Amino acid sequence: MNIVENIGHGLTFINKECYDLSMLKLLKENPHCDSGMISYFGWRHLWSFDCLVLSVLLSLACDGKKIIKIFKRHAGIKDLPSDEFVGFHLLHQQCHLKDSTIALSLENWFNQQSNAVIQKVRKVDEHDDRSIRLLSCEEWVKHPFPTLWAFISDERCRMHQHGVYLVHKYVLQQSKCFNGHNACQASFENKISILTYQMHKKKVQFNPLQEELSLLRDQLGKEKNENQKLREVNSQLETKIKNIKDSEINEGKLLHVIRKLKYELNKVSQEKESSYVIPTCGHNQNHNCACKMVSDALLVENQESYCSSEKSNDQEVVTLSSNKIQSLALVGGLERMALKYKQIVEEMGISFLYHNGECSGGSTPLKTIVQKSDVVLFITNVNGHGALDIVKKSCKKLNKGFMAINKCGPQTLRQIIENIPTSRAV
Repeated sequence: MNIVENIGHGLTFINKECYDLSMLKLLKENPHCDSGMISYFGWRHLWSFDCLVLSVLLSLACDGKKIIKIFKRHAGIKDLPSDEFVGFHLLHQQCHLKDSTIALSLENWFNQQSNAVIQKVRKVDEHDDRSIRLLSCEEWVKHPFPTLWAFISDERCRMHQHGVYLVHKYVLQQSKCFNGHNACQASFENKISILTYQMHKKKVQFNPLQEELSLLRDQLGKEKNENQKLREVNSQLETKIKNIKDSEINEGKLLHVIRKLKYELNKVSQEKESSYVIPTCGHNQNHNCACKMVSDALLVENQESYCSSEKSNDQEVVTLSSNKIQSLALVGGLERMALKYKQIVEEMGISFLYHNGECSGGSTPLKTIVQKSDVVLFITNVNGHGALDIVKKSCKKLNKGFMAINKCGPQTLRQIIENIPTSRAV
């Protein structure tokens, strides 16, 4: 039995449980078989592989430039091959030598290039045929040489057997491609198997996601129902708030009207009070003209009350002229006009007292001025009416002359003083 028959006989035992015993029996029956048969025991050295495995490995790993580079490094320039085919043949021979430095260098380089795939292959259980096939199909499409080297150099027997299977599969596919039969079918089948495996993985991953999605949909439905209820409650609250705001607006309008009416009523009452003068005019009818001149500055309802000619039964009314007024007090008005007022009053020989009408600090200054004066003039259109009651009550209490005027200039003040009808009860 020659080596080809031995290899064919050994391949019939691939993926069988009795493979190891059959190989031992084969070696005993064929003690002169070449070293290629040793590769079936999974040794990792290049020199232990047969010619077919070495040829496939070298063809996948090395091109013409790489072969020349290897010989330059190890054999020297003199021993360079004439072309890449001769170099491939010489390299193949060097790999069969056990102590060849080229073989050892290639072996280390193969391990470095295939490290990632070797790690994946080492993690797969050798008895899990399905995982082995899927892994080899998936990695073969992306990295043919690292996949082949990872399986063929594995120390485990079943993994090494799968590497030999990949070698023969590759040779068969290349033969079909060379002959022009089904050139792309193998690639498509590999891709289909890879896609089938990936689809299966995605389905396994999709199942829990689908369950989670159904739970989320149920939760979303509950949230929508709660949201609808909250919207209804919100619309009711908005309606209540709108009604409250409308009622507040109506209430605010009513309060505004009430405040306006109170202000107008207070204004009318103050105008009535400001038109009241404590002293009465003399009974001389010749004062009618003077009263008419003064009436433009006085706020009174009935100006004839200042010019009464009647005589009271229980008192005698004595008319006092302006030269008998010793002091005059002016309350209110513009402070910058106080000097002009003072000049006019003092020219008429009357002592002048002035107060701006501000009584926030107390009413004592106002009462003092009223006490020191004979007649008090109160200007109402500049200052507030806060001091009006104080001055009026003080004048009534002390029996002082009092006049409330709306506005007053310097000349108007002179006319008022000259024609003022004052009287004092005797």
